[in-house]
Amino acid sequence: HSTHEGQVMATDEKKQQVLPVYLVIDVSYSMAGDAIKSAQQAVDDILFEIKTIPTLAESAFIAVITFCERADRIMPMSNLSYVDASPVLELGASTSYVAAIDAVLAGLRDDVAEMKANGKAVFRPCVFFLTDGEPTAHITPGGDVYFNYPPVRETIEATLREVVRCTREQIRINTFVLDATTALTQFIEQMTQLNGGRAFYTTNEALGDYVLVDFLEHRRRMTRRRAG
Repeated sequence: HSTHEGQVMATDEKKQQVLPVYLVIDVSYSMAGDAIKSAQQAVDDILFEIKTIPTLAESAFIAVITFCERADRIMPMSNLSYVDASPVLELGASTSYVAAIDAVLAGLRDDVAEMKANGKAVFRPCVFFLTDGEPTAHITPGGDVYFNYPPVRETIEATLREVVRCTREQIRINTFVLDATTALTQFIEQMTQLNGGRAFYTTNEALGDYVLVDFLEHRRRMTRRRAG
Protein backbone atom coordinates (compact mmCIF):
# COMPACT_ATOMS: atom_id res chain seq x y z
CA HIS A 1 0.00 0.00 0.00
CA SER A 2 1.48 3.34 -0.94
CA THR A 3 1.95 6.38 1.23
CA HIS A 4 1.60 9.73 -0.49
CA GLU A 5 4.49 12.15 -0.25
CA GLY A 6 2.55 14.60 1.88
CA GLN A 7 0.85 12.08 4.09
CA VAL A 8 1.76 12.13 7.75
CA MET A 9 3.05 8.76 8.88
CA ALA A 10 1.38 9.12 12.27
CA THR A 11 -2.21 10.30 12.30
CA ASP A 12 -2.66 11.77 15.76
CA GLU A 13 -3.43 15.43 15.01
CA LYS A 14 -2.34 16.47 18.50
CA LYS A 15 1.22 15.41 17.81
CA GLN A 16 3.77 17.96 16.66
CA GLN A 17 4.19 17.47 12.92
CA VAL A 18 7.76 17.54 11.68
CA LEU A 19 9.51 17.44 8.31
CA PRO A 20 12.92 15.71 8.33
CA VAL A 21 15.31 17.27 5.82
CA TYR A 22 18.69 15.93 4.72
CA LEU A 23 21.11 18.49 3.26
CA VAL A 24 23.58 16.34 1.30
CA ILE A 25 26.59 18.28 0.06
CA ASP A 26 29.38 17.36 -2.35
CA VAL A 27 32.78 18.26 -0.83
CA SER A 28 34.89 16.48 -3.46
CA TYR A 29 38.00 18.17 -4.80
CA SER A 30 36.19 19.79 -7.75
CA MET A 31 34.23 21.88 -5.22
CA ALA A 32 37.41 23.71 -4.15
CA GLY A 33 37.24 27.50 -4.23
CA ASP A 34 34.00 29.38 -4.89
CA ALA A 35 31.79 26.28 -5.01
CA ILE A 36 32.56 25.09 -1.46
CA LYS A 37 32.22 28.69 -0.19
CA SER A 38 28.81 28.91 -1.85
CA ALA A 39 27.75 25.58 -0.39
CA GLN A 40 28.87 26.71 3.08
CA GLN A 41 26.97 29.97 2.65
CA ALA A 42 23.89 28.06 1.50
CA VAL A 43 23.99 25.87 4.63
CA ASP A 44 24.51 28.93 6.87
CA ASP A 45 21.66 30.83 5.21
CA ILE A 46 19.20 27.93 5.29
CA LEU A 47 19.83 27.18 8.96
CA PHE A 48 19.62 30.89 9.83
CA GLU A 49 16.39 31.45 7.88
CA ILE A 50 14.69 28.40 9.36
CA LYS A 51 15.68 29.44 12.90
CA THR A 52 14.23 32.92 12.43
CA ILE A 53 10.76 31.70 11.37
CA PRO A 54 9.15 30.17 14.49
CA THR A 55 6.78 27.81 12.63
CA LEU A 56 9.68 26.53 10.53
CA ALA A 57 12.02 26.20 13.50
CA GLU A 58 9.43 24.02 15.25
CA SER A 59 8.58 21.79 12.30
CA ALA A 60 11.83 21.32 10.35
CA PHE A 61 14.44 18.89 11.59
CA ILE A 62 17.70 19.04 9.62
CA ALA A 63 20.65 16.70 9.18
CA VAL A 64 23.76 17.63 7.16
CA ILE A 65 25.74 14.97 5.29
CA THR A 66 28.88 15.74 3.29
CA PHE A 67 30.32 13.34 0.76
CA CYS A 68 33.44 12.78 -1.30
CA GLU A 69 34.68 9.18 -1.67
CA ARG A 70 33.02 8.52 1.72
CA ALA A 71 30.08 10.22 3.42
CA ASP A 72 30.16 11.94 6.79
CA ARG A 73 27.15 13.00 8.83
CA ILE A 74 28.49 16.31 10.14
CA MET A 75 25.23 17.36 11.81
CA PRO A 76 22.80 14.78 13.22
CA MET A 77 19.05 15.19 12.71
CA SER A 78 18.42 18.29 14.81
CA ASN A 79 15.75 20.73 15.80
CA LEU A 80 17.49 23.99 14.86
CA SER A 81 16.28 25.72 18.02
CA TYR A 82 19.07 23.79 19.74
CA VAL A 83 21.79 24.33 17.12
CA ASP A 84 24.16 27.22 17.87
CA ALA A 85 26.49 27.13 14.85
CA SER A 86 26.49 25.73 11.33
CA PRO A 87 28.64 22.67 10.65
CA VAL A 88 31.81 23.41 8.69
CA LEU A 89 32.31 21.86 5.24
CA GLU A 90 35.74 20.34 4.57
CA LEU A 91 37.07 19.26 1.17
CA GLY A 92 37.79 15.64 0.27
CA ALA A 93 38.72 13.82 -2.94
CA SER A 94 36.48 11.88 -5.39
CA THR A 95 32.67 11.92 -5.73
CA SER A 96 30.60 8.97 -4.46
CA TYR A 97 26.85 9.54 -4.71
CA VAL A 98 26.56 5.93 -3.50
CA ALA A 99 28.16 6.82 -0.15
CA ALA A 100 25.95 9.91 0.16
CA ILE A 101 22.63 8.19 -0.51
CA ASP A 102 23.60 5.20 1.60
CA ALA A 103 24.30 7.57 4.51
CA VAL A 104 20.80 9.05 4.16
CA LEU A 105 19.12 5.65 4.04
CA ALA A 106 21.26 4.25 6.86
CA GLY A 107 20.23 7.03 9.24
CA LEU A 108 16.67 7.47 8.04
CA ARG A 109 14.92 4.68 9.93
CA ASP A 110 16.64 5.55 13.21
CA ASP A 111 15.88 9.26 12.75
CA VAL A 112 12.19 8.66 12.05
CA ALA A 113 11.89 6.08 14.86
CA GLU A 114 13.44 8.50 17.34
CA MET A 115 11.13 11.35 16.32
CA LYS A 116 8.08 9.09 16.59
CA ALA A 117 9.26 7.84 19.98
CA ASN A 118 9.39 11.49 21.07
CA GLY A 119 5.73 11.90 20.15
CA LYS A 120 6.15 13.51 16.73
CA ALA A 121 4.06 12.91 13.63
CA VAL A 122 6.60 12.61 10.81
CA PHE A 123 6.25 13.68 7.18
CA ARG A 124 8.08 11.80 4.43
CA PRO A 125 11.71 12.99 4.63
CA CYS A 126 13.15 15.03 1.77
CA VAL A 127 16.70 15.24 0.46
CA PHE A 128 18.39 18.34 -0.95
CA PHE A 129 21.45 17.18 -2.85
CA LEU A 130 24.14 19.73 -3.87
CA THR A 131 26.82 18.73 -6.39
CA ASP A 132 29.05 20.01 -9.18
CA GLY A 133 30.16 16.71 -10.68
CA GLU A 134 29.22 13.27 -11.93
CA PRO A 135 29.70 10.30 -9.60
CA THR A 136 33.31 9.15 -10.01
CA ALA A 137 33.57 6.61 -7.20
CA HIS A 138 31.72 3.68 -5.66
CA ILE A 139 32.45 1.08 -3.01
CA THR A 140 33.48 -2.35 -4.31
CA PRO A 141 32.05 -5.55 -2.77
CA GLY A 142 35.35 -5.80 -0.87
CA GLY A 143 34.72 -2.42 0.76
CA ASP A 144 37.34 -0.46 -1.21
CA VAL A 145 36.77 2.84 -2.98
CA TYR A 146 36.95 2.50 -6.76
CA PHE A 147 37.63 5.83 -8.54
CA ASN A 148 37.69 6.72 -12.21
CA TYR A 149 37.08 9.85 -14.27
CA PRO A 150 35.19 9.83 -16.51
CA PRO A 151 32.89 7.55 -14.52
CA VAL A 152 32.84 3.87 -15.44
CA ARG A 153 29.60 1.97 -16.04
CA GLU A 154 29.88 0.18 -12.67
CA THR A 155 29.92 3.51 -10.81
CA ILE A 156 26.90 4.81 -12.74
CA GLU A 157 24.96 1.58 -12.18
CA ALA A 158 25.84 1.44 -8.45
CA THR A 159 24.67 5.05 -8.10
CA LEU A 160 21.37 4.48 -9.89
CA ARG A 161 20.70 1.43 -7.70
CA GLU A 162 20.94 3.70 -4.64
CA VAL A 163 18.58 6.20 -6.29
CA VAL A 164 16.08 3.37 -6.84
CA ARG A 165 16.36 2.43 -3.14
CA CYS A 166 15.41 6.02 -2.24
CA THR A 167 12.50 5.91 -4.68
CA ARG A 168 11.21 2.68 -3.10
CA GLU A 169 11.28 4.41 0.30
CA GLN A 170 9.30 7.26 -1.35
CA ILE A 171 12.06 9.76 -0.65
CA ARG A 172 12.40 12.51 -3.23
CA ILE A 173 15.87 13.81 -4.05
CA ASN A 174 15.90 17.41 -5.25
CA THR A 175 19.28 18.08 -6.84
CA PHE A 176 21.02 21.45 -7.09
CA VAL A 177 23.68 21.37 -9.77
CA LEU A 178 26.61 23.78 -10.10
CA ASP A 179 28.58 24.21 -13.34
CA ALA A 180 26.69 21.48 -15.17
CA THR A 181 28.47 19.80 -18.07
CA THR A 182 26.51 17.92 -20.73
CA ALA A 183 27.49 14.57 -19.17
CA LEU A 184 26.48 15.73 -15.67
CA THR A 185 23.15 17.07 -16.96
CA GLN A 186 22.41 13.74 -18.67
CA PHE A 187 23.18 11.81 -15.49
CA ILE A 188 21.08 14.10 -13.28
CA GLU A 189 18.15 13.71 -15.72
CA GLN A 190 18.45 9.92 -15.31
CA MET A 191 18.35 10.37 -11.53
CA THR A 192 15.27 12.58 -11.59
CA GLN A 193 13.43 10.26 -14.00
CA LEU A 194 14.07 7.31 -11.68
CA ASN A 195 13.28 9.17 -8.50
CA GLY A 196 10.64 11.77 -9.32
CA GLY A 197 12.61 14.55 -7.63
CA ARG A 198 13.54 17.78 -9.37
CA ALA A 199 16.78 19.23 -10.69
CA PHE A 200 17.86 22.87 -10.47
CA TYR A 201 20.80 24.13 -12.51
CA THR A 202 22.24 27.10 -10.71
CA THR A 203 25.31 29.24 -10.07
CA ASN A 204 27.46 29.66 -6.99
CA GLU A 205 25.83 33.03 -6.30
CA ALA A 206 22.24 31.80 -6.51
CA LEU A 207 22.68 28.40 -4.83
CA GLY A 208 21.44 29.34 -1.34
CA ASP A 209 18.37 31.12 -2.70
CA TYR A 210 17.42 28.15 -4.87
CA VAL A 211 17.66 25.68 -1.99
CA LEU A 212 15.77 27.91 0.44
CA VAL A 213 12.94 28.66 -1.98
CA ASP A 214 12.56 24.96 -2.80
CA PHE A 215 12.57 24.04 0.88
CA LEU A 216 9.81 26.57 1.63
CA GLU A 217 7.78 25.36 -1.34
CA HIS A 218 8.22 21.73 -0.27
CA ARG A 219 7.00 22.56 3.23
CA ARG A 220 3.99 24.49 1.89
CA ARG A 221 3.09 21.50 -0.26
CA MET A 222 3.31 19.21 2.77
CA THR A 223 1.12 21.50 4.86
CA ARG A 224 -1.45 21.96 2.09
CA ARG A 225 -1.76 18.20 1.54
CA ARG A 226 -2.08 17.57 5.25
CA ALA A 227 -4.71 20.31 5.61
CA GLY A 228 -6.53 18.96 2.58
